[in-house]
Amino acid sequence: MGKIMVKTSTLTLSFALLLFFSISFSICSGNASISVPAIVGDNGGELVSLSVKLIDGHGDIYITTSPRTGVSTQESAENSVELAFKKSNRDILSCDTIIHIGGKNIASYVDGPSAGAAFSVLTFAALNSITIPENIAITGATNIYGSVEPVGGLFEKTKAAINGGKKYIVTPLNTIAERVILKPLKEKYGIAVIEVSNIDEAITFVLYGKEPQLRELTPVDRGMPNVTVFVTGGLGKFNDVALEMLRLENESVSRLPDHDNDSIQIKQYFANEVKRQMELFKLGYVFSAANEAFLNYIDIETVGVVGTGNLDLEQKYNEINSCLGAFTPKAKTKDNFEYVIGSELREEWATKKLNGINLSKSQLFEEKYYAFNEMMYADAWCKIANQLNAVDATGQVLDEMKWKEFSSKIIADADNLGITSAEWKARVENAKHLFERGKYGAAVYDAVFAIEMHKADTNPQDAATLKQNVEKFASEKRVSIWGKIYQTQGVFLSQGGEGELPGAYKILVYAAALDNATLEMKQLAGVSGNVSDASPQLSQSSQSPQIWQTWQDYSQNLDKTKVSEYLFFGSLALIFAAVVLLMLLRKRKNARSASSGKYPQYRNKTSKTSRIKNIKY
Repeated sequence: MGKIMVKTSTLTLSFALLLFFSISFSICSGNASISVPAIVGDNGGELVSLSVKLIDGHGDIYITTSPRTGVSTQESAENSVELAFKKSNRDILSCDTIIHIGGKNIASYVDGPSAGAAFSVLTFAALNSITIPENIAITGATNIYGSVEPVGGLFEKTKAAINGGKKYIVTPLNTIAERVILKPLKEKYGIAVIEVSNIDEAITFVLYGKEPQLRELTPVDRGMPNVTVFVTGGLGKFNDVALEMLRLENESVSRLPDHDNDSIQIKQYFANEVKRQMELFKLGYVFSAANEAFLNYIDIETVGVVGTGNLDLEQKYNEINSCLGAFTPKAKTKDNFEYVIGSELREEWATKKLNGINLSKSQLFEEKYYAFNEMMYADAWCKIANQLNAVDATGQVLDEMKWKEFSSKIIADADNLGITSAEWKARVENAKHLFERGKYGAAVYDAVFAIEMHKADTNPQDAATLKQNVEKFASEKRVSIWGKIYQTQGVFLSQGGEGELPGAYKILVYAAALDNATLEMKQLAGVSGNVSDASPQLSQSSQSPQIWQTWQDYSQNLDKTKVSEYLFFGSLALIFAAVVLLMLLRKRKNARSASSGKYPQYRNKTSKTSRIKNIKY
């Protein structure tokens, strides 16, 4: 009898332990789903169902094979799922994550990082057994630090959410132009656009119903850049091109309406942006100033037509078409070929952008403004192309046919990489089209860009190695015009904090690759000697005399054209007094921390500075 009792007790204990262990170790269960708006070919936006299911496993992440997914989407899923596990304080190695992407009836292939925020929110919801409301759609890329980054096609994606009966769409922080374009959709259809800057805000809203801080129509002033002076030589013509972009931006600001509080604040914001870019130029970050001005110019022009109602798409289309029709690249010589190549690239981008706009499809009020905003990229690129092309064409004319074989090889190298990112693939296609047109040098530059971006995407580095490589490339001496130009942007980004280092690295390795490609083309064309005249330097001193003199000339020109008062530096005495004061303040600040400078940010559009895919200039 005693034995039976013991056996019974043992048996009861065994079942109890089995039940305990089953409950304790089956921690990987749960599922969640949400709608994600996607751009599908020429059909605009469509809602795609995205779901995550967790099972016991070893940290593997499985993703649907139909529709097929590109490497960019797979990497986005991996990083975003890992981020959600960290946010939940759970061990990813004890679970397998199964991701299902619906919509195989919509598209046969899915690529891009814009579902990153959705992957993170879904995984967090599944881990914590939280049901996601059905009236929410979400879009936005994420990085490993948890920031929600910009995505394209917000207008089309918002329309898709509306058509799908959604009440909310969660997006990255919008630019002013995006807010202005989306405003009619919000007012007409009642959809709420919830802007988030990081994944915590996305989770808090989607899963707990708490809205992030209200994003006003007008963004917060980013202020003056807090970066170290960067001195490099040999930029020549590009200084003038950057100043012309600033002039265009400022002229657009002066035309903005100011009839109510919103418009007054928007105008003041962009006026402050012009000041910021003037400062960037003076500090040596010529490309950064030009790129910010380029993106602002597009936004300002869009805001302007929305505010005034003076929108004529056909007229703007014809105006840009005329600009492109008048573009005739100069003969390439040993002294000007890099600038002419730069002009041919931007003419190609402008032509492709303009050809991609279907005026007949832009019927609704809000669709017209979206089309106008897209068209303005072509407008700006065409203007820059003509500026870069305004160079002296005297001297030894180069035989571009000598670059044909080299260009073909670089394009083949890009093809053989199996690039899946839609954006980098587009640059390879650009290179092929340029090659067909006999623009072999420009084809090399676009193909090299695609190669370096793909290599950086597919070869991730730990934080310490990344920082070390950024410092290495930032300190190297660049010898090509565009290598120097892009190096200034990379150095600028590198001072924006840890989250900016991946973007800085991409730009810096591209700058180095441009050196190699340009020197190869010079050798093939029989051109000797380097174009570089100085090694780059980080300094707390004032800017080089050459750029400072250029800036003084520009200020005098602004005075002659009677543009807004805030563009003037005042008298020469005040200028030098301000520079001396700035030097003293920077020396004091850099004595505490020479490398910790950060600059205020508003937009995640380079954040207008950092995102490599938003380097548009």
